[in-house]
Amino acid sequence: MKVKRAITALLALVLFALPAAYAQGATWYDGAVEKCGAIGIVLYGDMDEAATRADIVAAVNIALGYRYGGADDFSGFDDIPPESELFEQFALAHAAGYVRGDEKNRANPDRRVSRCEAAAMLARALEIEALPRGAAEEPEAVWPDGDDIPAWGRGAVAAMTERGYFKGTGGANFAPQAPLTRAQLAVLLDRVLGEAIMDSRVIENQVFDGNVTVIGGDVAFIDVEIKGSLLVTVSAGEVSLVNTVIYGDYIQK
Repeated sequence: MKVKRAITALLALVLFALPAAYAQGATWYDGAVEKCGAIGIVLYGDMDEAATRADIVAAVNIALGYRYGGADDFSGFDDIPPESELFEQFALAHAAGYVRGDEKNRANPDRRVSRCEAAAMLARALEIEALPRGAAEEPEAVWPDGDDIPAWGRGAVAAMTERGYFKGTGGANFAPQAPLTRAQLAVLLDRVLGEAIMDSRVIENQVFDGNVTVIGGDVAFIDVEIKGSLLVTVSAGEVSLVNTVIYGDYIQK
């Protein structure tokens, strides 16, 4: 099969909010939070609150393995002082191409992130916006409110929808202008990650129903079928594929 290549997804540590209600009873996002925690993604604060652009940038930088350094030539955004701890985070995001300033060169770090904006940021970060796996339908053919999705986000929404990363809100709408909550972000990361591999091993004669992410170690896939995507992160060692079929994207740093 033809394997599509894009940028890696190293989903290693995300700082967000864990509500008091979480300890009191099960919620619809418990499984995603627990799975993220098992691989080192830690969530803090109120999960029902909207994520900000600063939240998303901090998460995606760590998720994709972007580290300090390599962004020294960036002059910065006008609303983030060079001495701010956010400066290099946004510099890295800008260098990676998934964050852009507005017409006044502002990053707006405290602005809430809409579902459409989150789809666009993540699709650009993963470089899947222009890589539909099949005959991806236009958003209006998939979502009842698809006509409300702005032109700048349509390709990203189509790519993220086709891969099953974004699901509908109440009434099966995409709700492009609704804020992306931290709980929704945890579930989104869980869907992107799929099965996480964190140590060296040989995997033989196995079928994975969804995505597989290699986070660490040297991994050999032999006679393996991956029905989702294979994500090889920057922290992974050598990854070899022998008689292995990948139905989705092959994303490697």
